[in-house]
Amino acid sequence: NNPTPLELIASNESVDMIKNTLQTMNPKYADILTLKYFNHYTNKEIADLLLISEENVRVSLHRARKILIARLIKRGISYEQRYTQ
Repeated sequence: NNPTPLELIASNESVDMIKNTLQTMNPKYADILTLKYFNHYTNKEIADLLLISEENVRVSLHRARKILIARLIKRGISYEQRYTQ
């Protein structure tokens, strides 16, 4: 199933909203999310790059996702609606 043009536009707008929201976050969390989801690094690669443990990467990713979701909801993107359909 290929996405429709409307779905592609919505997806691109969501990515732009996420990138804009990342810029408002603590760089520690924004960097980890960027490495994980935009650069597709593994937790091990992130740990090696940032000189932290994989466990610290896992915890930081969890915290960063919670912060990101809360900020996106404040901006009008419903996490439950967007990601549970």
